[in-house]
Amino acid sequence: MLTFSSRTMKINYILLAILIGVIAIVSCKKDFLQRDTGVDLAQENIFADPVLAGRYADRTYNFRIDDYGGRVQAGGQPFRGSIGELTDESVSGSRVLGIPTMWEGDWLHPDRAIEITTNNSTSRGLTPYVKLYAGIRNANTVLQNLDKVPWEKEPKLNGKLVKAQMLWLRAYFYFELLKRWGGVVILDKVLSPADNVNLPRNSYEEVMTLIEKDLDEAEQLFTNTTLTDPSQNNAVIYNSSKGWNPEFVINPTGSISGDVSNNNGRADLGSTLALRSRALLYAASDNYNRPGNTNALIGYTDGNKTARWQKAADAAKKLIDMGRYSLQPRYQDILEVATSPEHIMIQIRGPRVGNGANFFGSYVIPFGYGSNFNGVNPTQNHVDLYEMINGKRITDGGSGITYDPQNPYANRDPRLNHNVLVNGRVWKGRAVEAWREPASAAKPYGLDAGVDVNRYTVTGYYCRKMWPEQLTGNVTTTALLHYIYFRYGEILLNYAEAINEVSPAGFALASPYIDQIRQRAGMPNVELTMLARGSALNQSTMRELIYNERAVELAFEDNRWWDIFRWKKGIELIAQPMRGMDILKQGSSLTFAPFVLSDLYQKKFEDHYHRYPIAQAEINKSGGVLIQNPGWER
Repeated sequence: MLTFSSRTMKINYILLAILIGVIAIVSCKKDFLQRDTGVDLAQENIFADPVLAGRYADRTYNFRIDDYGGRVQAGGQPFRGSIGELTDESVSGSRVLGIPTMWEGDWLHPDRAIEITTNNSTSRGLTPYVKLYAGIRNANTVLQNLDKVPWEKEPKLNGKLVKAQMLWLRAYFYFELLKRWGGVVILDKVLSPADNVNLPRNSYEEVMTLIEKDLDEAEQLFTNTTLTDPSQNNAVIYNSSKGWNPEFVINPTGSISGDVSNNNGRADLGSTLALRSRALLYAASDNYNRPGNTNALIGYTDGNKTARWQKAADAAKKLIDMGRYSLQPRYQDILEVATSPEHIMIQIRGPRVGNGANFFGSYVIPFGYGSNFNGVNPTQNHVDLYEMINGKRITDGGSGITYDPQNPYANRDPRLNHNVLVNGRVWKGRAVEAWREPASAAKPYGLDAGVDVNRYTVTGYYCRKMWPEQLTGNVTTTALLHYIYFRYGEILLNYAEAINEVSPAGFALASPYIDQIRQRAGMPNVELTMLARGSALNQSTMRELIYNERAVELAFEDNRWWDIFRWKKGIELIAQPMRGMDILKQGSSLTFAPFVLSDLYQKKFEDHYHRYPIAQAEINKSGGVLIQNPGWER
């Protein structure tokens, strides 16, 4: 822990106040190319002090996407909406604010298209477009001033590692923009008053090249730099083999550096390789490699797609071969344990309460378990993806274990019980009651069913994955639920998908990595799965299995929307009817009947939705320099 004289502390807190003011000014500007003018003096002071420079750098982390809930505008609650509700995973029963705006295809709504608009009225402060560019500005400011900082005055900080983190963050911000909009404006320096702010979009390939360049440089710095504390017998603060020491606190009490002040959540070598793996996987996928594409803004116009798949496979394999990560022994613990060998990068979340207007108490926990509001309802579409315990799909017949429509949750992939609360599942000491009785019954609904869509599920299901069992609604209990940026299970899936696409024989190389995921879940390996289905194992059947495995393994972790985008399957998966399960109780018997949800919960999706539109306000401000994505022109 650093110590300071009272005079030094007073000076530092004065400068800290200036820094907070600077960040507030920069963060609140709606123009993502805002010049950082009028703050030169403050920056001179900040970057003359390594501690303040380190804090300024740490603030860049605050512009990441950082929680599963948080896609509803001001006027609602900032936790009542998730990216999963835009997919076939779930619906929002209450249709809160911006969620149905995108269901209905009104993605250019100036205020309520939650992922698109550049207005600052959305939850968690800034919309993605504005927030990500604000992060880029912050990273560029640090990178431009790094050489001015006397890092030698603070041995617990290292300029090379600060630079590596800023490069990683800039690559992350550009990847988040790229996967939404395709090619965007590259801003790799701090703009001066003389610079033109009406800049055209760069191509998809140019942005991807910048991401790879930043990650390559970050990898070299993270690989070749070690940081120790000379005042504590050279205790390791960072090295390439283990990353950051999560117990080592760099900043003094009162730090404003947020969740990374104790080194948890900092970018390191592992997260650099993980981001490269994901970015290259996306770049090789169908949506960005459309045959005959001539629009460089939305994807590649030439090149070897097979070579891109090989590059993606190599990136994932490099991380696997580090030997640093492994699967968490129990699948259901991934989001809830403080540390895990599977975590590559997570957003550390302290214990959160289950009561009050918050993510758990007024979004995830059902009314029947003490909450006031329930927002995320898994669909029958999602539930149908869970295989039988022998690997058969629910549509497969034949001998052995097969699907029983009147006992639909029996003998299913164990991950169904870990991800979704189904009727009859014992949870917190009682069975979930999502049934209804005939209208004439004295008790027409079970404890977890009803007509109030704000309180009860409209699909017959609740989300277990986002709800640690120790939490009870309207009771001050606490639990951990971290936001996963990257985990080892995804990297295994990334490698398997990429290597399967490299050649028709790639399925043989992919199988052992899928087997690891399935073995942890309690499911049969690939060979036995195909045997149970009576299917040949080849590139096509492996592809189908991998797609399904991603949907189940990564359920509700903010992956499904982007997988559907890159596979170019929005029409097939999102525009299909969204369904639920009607459960009729008569005496002691239950009758299960899947049904199509009302039009209120159906989702529109057309081919051009596979990339976001540029907000009309940004096109107007650019004087028409910014070109709209095809299909979204007005």
